[in-house]
Amino acid sequence: MALTPELSRLAKMLIDAEGITHEEAETRLRSMTLEIVVGRDAHSVAGHNAILTAVAVGAKSFVGGVAVKLVEDTKLLSTLPVGTTTLRAAIVSLGAIALDAPALATIAIGEVDAGIAIDAHAWWDGWKAGSSSQPIAQGADDNPLTGVVAGAAAVAQAFANLRNAKYPSVSAFDLWPQRTGGEPPAFGSVYFPGSLWLLGLGNLGQAAIWSLSALPYPDPSEVKLVLQDADRISAENWSTSVLVRSGQYGEYKTALSEVWGKAKGFDVRRVDRWLDEHQRVQENEPTLAICGFDSIEARKHIDTCGFDVVVDAGLGRTHTDFDLFRVTIFDRNYSPAAHFDDPIKAPAPSPHDYEALLGLDKCGAALFQGIAVAAPFVSSIAAAIAVARAIAISSGAKVPRNEKRRLSAESRIAPEFLPIARGIIRVSQQP
Repeated sequence: MALTPELSRLAKMLIDAEGITHEEAETRLRSMTLEIVVGRDAHSVAGHNAILTAVAVGAKSFVGGVAVKLVEDTKLLSTLPVGTTTLRAAIVSLGAIALDAPALATIAIGEVDAGIAIDAHAWWDGWKAGSSSQPIAQGADDNPLTGVVAGAAAVAQAFANLRNAKYPSVSAFDLWPQRTGGEPPAFGSVYFPGSLWLLGLGNLGQAAIWSLSALPYPDPSEVKLVLQDADRISAENWSTSVLVRSGQYGEYKTALSEVWGKAKGFDVRRVDRWLDEHQRVQENEPTLAICGFDSIEARKHIDTCGFDVVVDAGLGRTHTDFDLFRVTIFDRNYSPAAHFDDPIKAPAPSPHDYEALLGLDKCGAALFQGIAVAAPFVSSIAAAIAVARAIAISSGAKVPRNEKRRLSAESRIAPEFLPIARGIIRVSQQP
């Protein structure tokens, strides 16, 4: 059996971690199924965004299929541009199906009956969200980003359970950390970025568009979005990128993201080329950027572009750190060149002889070795936090200079600072 490109990044995780063949890895992935049980208190902004995110990332992680147990259909309480007005129709549009057998894993979004066996419960409260092996009472539910994080976190915990991987019984992600005391603002009082440049439209960039689209902009047409990437979509992107549909390969990543952004109503412009040392931000272009590059060298070109602030997100690449992400804030006083001044480390040697293990020739083994392990639930959480940082910056609030987090461990967050961001355009939530 040949390697299936769509599953290569997830399969590589199992192959590297357990030393199994690609046939064994793909067979296991195709057997993994998920049921999402929608509970009684899930019909809120956070709840519906949690459900939609869990379906979208779950369908790419639990390859055998994702089903949703929804007792009663309701009006959709999410601004994600899925093209439907009801929750049930939205769920179907994102890939939910009917399963032929009981699911191997079950997550709950909202309060469910005690007799139902649940692997992970999604929870949210204001600017915090996560998952838990036991029910947690829901808190403030008007923040769509905590819904995105909660849905992705529950899928991550269920996925880890099926792999018998170490995972905390309760995961918690703070989208507005306050290390110096004080309370975060009410979600309805913050400002959204009104002009934003997205650098890199791979799994992180697409997840950022997903979170931005979930924000309740009064008039999305007033929001300028510049999308920059030179890559085309390949089959390997299906399992990692939330906007990619099966078979939708060959077009520019910016083109796919443009379709989604325009469906939301954003004023979208594409830049189909790599960032280089000659690029400069022009008048009336966004000076706030979210960067999701997978190359340190590409990040160093950010210094000379003229952005006021860059929210930079990065992910791990191997089976030992794929659930790791970091978010760093660069401004006029702190540059990527200074941050990434250490010599680039050579990649760690492969844990296996792919030529022997997978029956590949030397060229094929080298190609497989170069594939990065990635999972869509990780990028969805990282991107939601990056978007939350962009909101804080647009609202004139302090943010951590950098933070490092593993889904399976505690976070490391630096002290907060106030970025220099005079040229950033912000949008009030009030029409």
